Amino acid sequence: MHLQQLAFSKIRGLNYSTGTALVGFRTFTNFGFDAAGEKVIFARVIGKVTPVEGVDLIIALPHKGDWERIYGWVIAENGRIVIDKDAVVSDVSLAIFSLVASVFLIFYVSSAIAIIGATILIVQGAIRAEAAFQWHDANTELKKTSTRIKNEISNH
Repeated sequence: MHLQQLAFSKIRGLNYSTGTALVGFRTFTNFGFDAAGEKVIFARVIGKVTPVEGVDLIIALPHKGDWERIYGWVIAENGRIVIDKDAVVSDVSLAIFSLVASVFLIFYVSSAIAIIGATILIVQGAIRAEAAFQWHDANTELKKTSTRIKNEISNH
């Protein structure tokens, strides 16, 4: 995971969209931005959040420059965390659902199609579980950053 500090100097094309997964729907916040001389055409945050211009942020990304998968951010001025916790719960819920459904298919429906379906559900469950772990790591890092900022504020 990568933490990057910046302030959006201009936000363009802010919109919210809904995407589908194999089971369930998910809301995304989509926008473009300018910051520190860099122009990003497309950025995406899972969940419905509102980016604000001119506010110093510490943004959690899976990798440097991976603006299409922003986990969330901390407002540097006050340490407030902006992250959609429902996205984490959604990934955990879907992982559990996928794994339980696959066990049901394997043990209670005996056919090649059931085995293929179970395999797909197991893979999907593993992907969702990995996403949930990544969100947990991002949330942990954002909490540490938030705590550090709040401590600095209280010490001044």
